[in-house]
Amino acid sequence: MSPGNKIIVLRGGAIGDFILTLPVFAELRAQYPGVRLEVLGYPAIAGLALAAGLVDAVLPVESPALASFFVASAALDPEWRAYFATASLVLSYLSDPESNFADNVRRCTAAPYIQGPSRPRDGGGIHAVEVLLAPLKSLGIQAASAAPQLPVEPWPLPAGEFWLAAHPGSGSARKNWPAASWEMLLDAWLRWTDAGLVIIGGEAEGERPRRLAEICRARGVRSDRVVLLQHAPLPRVARYLKACQAFVGHDSGITHLAAAVGAPGLALWGETDATVWRPRGDRIQSVHEPAGLSALPPATVLARLLDLRPIETRSPALEVADCAGKILVIGYGNTLRSDDGVGVVVAEAIRLWGLQKVAVMTAHQLTPELAEPMGRAAAVFFIDARLDSNLAGETTCAPLAGPTGGRVDPHLTTPEGLLGLAQALYGRAPRAWVITLPITEVGFGESLTPLAQARAIQARELFLRTLMALPPSLV
Repeated sequence: MSPGNKIIVLRGGAIGDFILTLPVFAELRAQYPGVRLEVLGYPAIAGLALAAGLVDAVLPVESPALASFFVASAALDPEWRAYFATASLVLSYLSDPESNFADNVRRCTAAPYIQGPSRPRDGGGIHAVEVLLAPLKSLGIQAASAAPQLPVEPWPLPAGEFWLAAHPGSGSARKNWPAASWEMLLDAWLRWTDAGLVIIGGEAEGERPRRLAEICRARGVRSDRVVLLQHAPLPRVARYLKACQAFVGHDSGITHLAAAVGAPGLALWGETDATVWRPRGDRIQSVHEPAGLSALPPATVLARLLDLRPIETRSPALEVADCAGKILVIGYGNTLRSDDGVGVVVAEAIRLWGLQKVAVMTAHQLTPELAEPMGRAAAVFFIDARLDSNLAGETTCAPLAGPTGGRVDPHLTTPEGLLGLAQALYGRAPRAWVITLPITEVGFGESLTPLAQARAIQARELFLRTLMALPPSLV
């Protein structure tokens, strides 16, 4: 089949449905580069493809004059009859169970009419992109399964700053993370990082994004660090997403839009069939919680987002004065004895997050010299492994009751002993916690076992969970 001068694609549906159809436009454009490609859809959504230059025109599928095409043997609007008469190919993804629309278009034109699926079937085991590309096979186009791509220019956010885009909603309440969890996440993001935040909301979210923005601004952060995009045109939203270095959202059209513009980030995934509906490509990672989305801890999401930040891996040696008024993290252990060094590994991972008001030190073992930075710190986290051949224990984060008296052993100092030394020498012992990771392997080696790697992830999240609960008055 060799179309003449116009291909008409009919595509309704929500934002995500349209984004997942973008590979169809790309294949048609590649196969027929000189043919005009027009879309009948919802202009507010299909305008994304027009703004990106993927199609040549967008017409409103909700036009009242087009309604008669859905009625069998109806009198058809003359202008729409003339429009379809100019088509060389019509490809429809509209729901048309009785073929009324198809039959009426065929009354207007002799051009081939191809009916595609309006919605891929859940549980079918085939991704939506592949299902939507399948009708092109009748044209001899063996389309490779592809990720939707939407070329856009980034919005001019302040250069040199890291920005997170957050979309706290979706078209269905059952897909949404609880509002309280969103509040905890965004509060921690602004409190413990120097990054900016773009909150995105549309009709489905109501006033939820605005309330979140107001809560964030009320925490005393600079007003220019929080941007609210409420009911913004989708091409503008796409440009903001392109400008942001990270994204977090639900199973929603905006998440598919973020993936299409190439934004890295997280999709907080609920009960929807991920095999069919997950964002294509490797830029958006799905985060699942076996107990349900409402049970997903904010600390887990925060840790995954912080991992996306490209923090410089080499930093100058930490000075004692750098610990004043900060949260001090001390990871210790023997990095030459396999899992015994997991405390150091966790501390280094925390350092790479580049958290504000958090200082990190590592050591082979605890020594009295650590009492001085502890005496200056607002709070201290000790991170260490504990040999547990039976693995009876779990990774824990427990508060220390306070300093203990007595003589300090300079060769085998304990967290309690260091708190006592800090109290004796510097007049104060900060609040402190011990994060303990049970391990089984302490043989010679510099790599961690899979078990210790899993424990390390748990320890990072326990640290963040405790950090997020600290009162603002502490630091």
